[in-house]
Amino acid sequence: MNKKEYKRKEYPIIIILFIFSVIAVIESLKIFVKYPEAWGAGFYPLLLSGGMCLFCMLSLIEVIGISKSTKNERRSASWREIIKNEIPTRTIIMAAIVLAYVLLFRFTNFYIATGVFLMGSISILGKSRGKQLFTNLLITMGSLAAVWIVMEKIFAIHLSA
Repeated sequence: MNKKEYKRKEYPIIIILFIFSVIAVIESLKIFVKYPEAWGAGFYPLLLSGGMCLFCMLSLIEVIGISKSTKNERRSASWREIIKNEIPTRTIIMAAIVLAYVLLFRFTNFYIATGVFLMGSISILGKSRGKQLFTNLLITMGSLAAVWIVMEKIFAIHLSA
């Protein structure tokens, strides 16, 4: 796959990330309205999600520019072929895993939902494709332990509720 084709295939990833970023901006704006100080609870999520939106828009502009320059190279195809070529299967699977993470987060706590999400995403996106279950489990447990130490022990922010 050449670089121009790779850039065109970034459309779905950028659009999905942009949608999640906009949702994060809206939710963090609600928190920021309640606590408008720069050190308040909503400032940093608003700053980060706003930055994500900005970088998604810049990435989308870059990909559109590359796509326009390669438009004459495309051949006519059916919608089914276009979707199959433009949206990688792993992108759809990862979008489903992110949606499952959001839903699971509502019914369980942060550590269980994040552990399931990390195991699923590492297994799907990693080169092992689920063959190295023990290694993936160690990476997940190590990541969760690092988050627990930093958030709950150092900053005293409880994520388990």
